[in-house]
Amino acid sequence: MAAAAGLAAMVFVYGMDQLFGYGAGLFLALAVAAFAKQKSLAGKGPRRIEELEKSLAAVQERMEALAAEAKAGLAASDDDDVWSRKLDEIRMQYMDWKTQESKTVWEKEQKVMYDAIYDEWNKKGAAWQGKLEASRKAWESWRSGSGFASLEVGQLAQAKEVWDKWHAAVSASESWRVRKEDLLRRMGQWRDSAEQLFRELGVAGEGTPEQTEAVYKQWQTIRVQAEVAREQDKQQQERQAQIVQLQKDKEIRQNQQQDLLALTGAQTTGEFRSKVLKFRQFQQYKEVYEQSEAHIRLIAKTPKQLAELRHELKVHTLKNWTDERAYYEKKIADAEKKLAEVAEKRGSIIERLSQMARSDAYGQLLQEKQNRKAELDGKVNEWLTYLFAQYMLGEAQSYYERVRQPLVIRQAGDYLHLMTQGRYTLQASFDGRQLYAVDGTQRRIPEKQWSSGLGDQIYLAIRISLAMAFSKQIEAMPLILDDILVRFDEQRQKEAIHFLADLGKKEQIFLFTCSQTTRNLAGEVQKELAGETDTIHLFEIEQGTIRQSV
Repeated sequence: MAAAAGLAAMVFVYGMDQLFGYGAGLFLALAVAAFAKQKSLAGKGPRRIEELEKSLAAVQERMEALAAEAKAGLAASDDDDVWSRKLDEIRMQYMDWKTQESKTVWEKEQKVMYDAIYDEWNKKGAAWQGKLEASRKAWESWRSGSGFASLEVGQLAQAKEVWDKWHAAVSASESWRVRKEDLLRRMGQWRDSAEQLFRELGVAGEGTPEQTEAVYKQWQTIRVQAEVAREQDKQQQERQAQIVQLQKDKEIRQNQQQDLLALTGAQTTGEFRSKVLKFRQFQQYKEVYEQSEAHIRLIAKTPKQLAELRHELKVHTLKNWTDERAYYEKKIADAEKKLAEVAEKRGSIIERLSQMARSDAYGQLLQEKQNRKAELDGKVNEWLTYLFAQYMLGEAQSYYERVRQPLVIRQAGDYLHLMTQGRYTLQASFDGRQLYAVDGTQRRIPEKQWSSGLGDQIYLAIRISLAMAFSKQIEAMPLILDDILVRFDEQRQKEAIHFLADLGKKEQIFLFTCSQTTRNLAGEVQKELAGETDTIHLFEIEQGTIRQSV
């Protein structure tokens, strides 16, 4: 049924264009026959079948007549395949005819267009021919009126030079005109492209260079913002991954913490921290004891001397050592008195020698002898002074290494522990000649493996510990520090300022600096400690005037 309807449509179109009423009637009859044939297969009622058979007979007679007249070679009894093939042939004939007709129409249109162009060219040619005749007449008129044709032979070269200049100027003008037209054309193309781009982007305005530049800058800004957004998203993802990893690490550390608390028998972290601090103090005391034991063994050359030294340390008290110090001070005073007597005697000898200077040669030799003897005595006295000073310095150094150095190192370790927020402390070797930084895992780090920042923190802790130890021997004095944090990074500077602020609760400390960064960090620490302590006060010195910072 669909094939019949399609055939009827094609036949109708084809008949309208080519065969007019004759062909249309033929193929319309064919379509009706096909439709009747399809309907006959559907199996309607007997009355309808009889009516259709009568209509079919009439249509078949009409179809056979039309087929014979159109020489289509079809019969009403032909099957659907025959009708389909014939339909395809008719469609192909129709398409060929339409193609040929389109080609014919196009050729006619081209001929009309070429005729119009030819006529236009003829008109333009006639107009240019008229302009050419007018130019020739103007040239002849100018040539006769300007006298160019009557120039003498000697003036031809000058006229040629003027003509060449004029021709060069005209050529340059023409070249510039062509270039200008090309630039205008390119600018028009560029403006059209810009306006089209603006329309696609939804930007209002004309495609001027200024507005295009503004749009380009805006696009650059958007692209940079997009890059920044992508980078921020990437960083956010990385931070999220880090947070997840840190959560896992936190759970692992918490499990390890619980296991460690169970092993140590501590109920809380505070109790565990207290045990750790006590253990570290024990280790320090143990190391100090071992260092002292090693020092005693070095001082004692034999086991007998070692036993005697240990006995003296046990039986003697601070008073005994104070009395011994007074005894040696008395010996020093006696020695200085003897030195004064020797100097007085030397002066009398020199006086006698000066009196003998007026005598004869013997007196001169005697004077020379006395001078040499006095010089020898002076050198001997100087040598004895140096020897005594060396002995006293050695005794002082030995006493310091034996008594003071462990205290200073222990105090410096406490300072370093505070300054590094509990990350490091300080220990010395048995002979006191090697220092170690001890981290939270009790790993001893020798001096050669210290980083520059850690080394600066250790040296600062030792210097402050020495200053505190010396201040205990005399009247307490303020601690003056001049740009001691210049080699510290910002984090270590902040930790050191925290430590000095805590130490300032007991000691008076002056910290001078030319660094604005150190001053800003001190201001931050002052704000952080507001309400806890007011030990930080900031002052500025400008042109000899001291004023408090705002």
